[in-house]
Amino acid sequence: MKMIKISPLDKARELGNSISQSDEYTNLRKAEEAFHNDNESVKLLKDLEVKKKKYESLISSDNINNKIIKSLFEEIKDIEKKIANNLIIQNLYDCQLKYDKLIKNVNTIIGYMIGSTAQSKSGRSGCKGSCSGCKK
Repeated sequence: MKMIKISPLDKARELGNSISQSDEYTNLRKAEEAFHNDNESVKLLKDLEVKKKKYESLISSDNINNKIIKSLFEEIKDIEKKIANNLIIQNLYDCQLKYDKLIKNVNTIIGYMIGSTAQSKSGRSGCKGSCSGCKK
């Protein structure tokens, strides 16, 4: 019996299609859309980014004003609390983590199947030899 050779590019297309139909991907896209449609959520993250950049600039400057730095630090903490209580942002973060885990597991399985040992930053292999941790 002759085996049919399947192109890795064809399999990559199948994998991409499968990922785009996964719950993780569709939930992430919905969460991103909800985030972008919510002006308050968008403003919170933009404000946080602006304040953090300003804070970093102030603490690295030669002209340090502790009162201004402390005030800005408190503003950053306040924005972070609002973000932690914002359900739209928290859902976006949660969906992003789940999608990232899916992609990491896919990459780990691919690495395992081609004989690669994906090393994490800790130096341990991401694959335990069993796919049980990679299943939903």
